[in-house]
Amino acid sequence: MFVSVDLGNSLITMMAAERQADGTFNIVAIEKEETPIDSIQNGIVRKPSEIASAISKLLKQMENHLEHKLGKKFEIKNFYTAINGRSLRSIRDTVLRPFTTATEIGAAELNALRKELIETLDTDRRVYNITNEEYLIDGDYVRNPMGIVCREVRANYLMVLGRTDIRENLDKCIDRITIADVYSDALAPLAMADAVLTDDDRINGVVHFNFGAATTTVTVYQDNYLRHLAVVPFGGKHITNDLSTVLSLTLNDADLIKRQKGTPIVDKAKGRQLSLHVKPGAEPRKIQFEEVAKVIEARLAEIVGLCMKEVERSGFAAQIKNGIVVSGATTRMADFNDFIAAETDMEVRTASLDHIVSGGFPDVNIEYPLLVGLIANATEVSVVEKVQEQEVDKGDENDKPIGPKKKDGNKKDSWWARVKQVSLFDGPEGATIED
Repeated sequence: MFVSVDLGNSLITMMAAERQADGTFNIVAIEKEETPIDSIQNGIVRKPSEIASAISKLLKQMENHLEHKLGKKFEIKNFYTAINGRSLRSIRDTVLRPFTTATEIGAAELNALRKELIETLDTDRRVYNITNEEYLIDGDYVRNPMGIVCREVRANYLMVLGRTDIRENLDKCIDRITIADVYSDALAPLAMADAVLTDDDRINGVVHFNFGAATTTVTVYQDNYLRHLAVVPFGGKHITNDLSTVLSLTLNDADLIKRQKGTPIVDKAKGRQLSLHVKPGAEPRKIQFEEVAKVIEARLAEIVGLCMKEVERSGFAAQIKNGIVVSGATTRMADFNDFIAAETDMEVRTASLDHIVSGGFPDVNIEYPLLVGLIANATEVSVVEKVQEQEVDKGDENDKPIGPKKKDGNKKDSWWARVKQVSLFDGPEGATIED
């Protein structure tokens, strides 16, 4: 069993999953904890001690959940998480190395090329990933230059750079987690793409948009290479904030209206309204759907426009044959894919993880591509069955009093029991839609 953790701006989410014989994964349990206020901003850990405390709490909750569900005590020895942040961005660079005599390309030559790349890189950003895009050996493109004899090699690299404090602050958080080891070398955008994209997608050309709360991640693949990676500094919470400001709503009401009744297509909202009941006995507030749609349309169009600029910047926009794959909670919105397709003039589909996971969690396709991507690439087993230690009798058994076993009076009710959320739009106090 493997465990992964998504350090989100609003939620910290933990997943435990078992690898099946066919290589797919069965999701066993998911736990969530609200991210402490201002502890993570735009993917960067700002308060390491608070995040470490929240993760430690989740680890204990997950162990309890697994014990309740599987009937055995377990211990989480490690978990996987990822590097994220809105400063992540890819750049291209090339290293050319001529040889005085015909030389066979081996590991030493390739390592020397990478070393030269980093030494000549003029940036204050940290290199988080280096991808070998293509090699030109004596002018001919090859995918694997190992063993080829040549007089000149040109290596085209795609590097992912980001602010140094992404890694530094995450390490400070990890140092405070003493109850489990942490594997944190993965990049969140690449882990998500690993989960939702197929081999056919990567070969024929595809774009992945992940709409997070504070940011939207863009990755572009073509000919089985990562061609571009960028993070747009706007996400679902910005739509919520706009609705709250323009329509004078609380953030909670704005978020519920966005998720349950929102649409970015104004024509589909005309002539409709909702009655919002927020206080018992008070007159309901009438809100025109058209006004809601206009606000959503404006912000979402801005986000998509910025994402498409990144696709154009990749240089491969004309070679994308498999369209756009979208993920993230914002994609639940009605007419979302139709709007994205109209804005981009590309085919759009919602991410699906059905080919890799099972377990009966309906939100997995939209909300958990990062957690699944991390688990799919995990190598070290995270969860082990806890061996019960037997007490050693150091005295005469007859000297010990015999009595009834004490009941655990501190045992709480099952914390994982689901509590039904009552929507603003349900029941006698809910809003109604009038055509």
